[in-house]
Amino acid sequence: MSDKSQTGRHALIQPDRGQNAIDLELIDKSGFAAWSRSLSAAARAAVEAQKFEGGGYETAIVPAGANDLGAWSAVAGVVNAA
Repeated sequence: MSDKSQTGRHALIQPDRGQNAIDLELIDKSGFAAWSRSLSAAARAAVEAQKFEGGGYETAIVPAGANDLGAWSAVAGVVNAA
């Protein structure tokens, strides 16, 4: 398969340019309720819309807030966050 069949694919894979890494938080079902209460209403709604409940192999994107446009973090459900 040639590069021409995948127009622009190299533009999607770029080396690190010194930007901040995206946070990844690990949550399990037993810690989900407390973690969810710590979120803003908008972030909690976004997590609920993605049906994230802290179960193993679940993931969700968590928006930072209305004043941080474009800012976000991610959460991963695990069997045991400890």
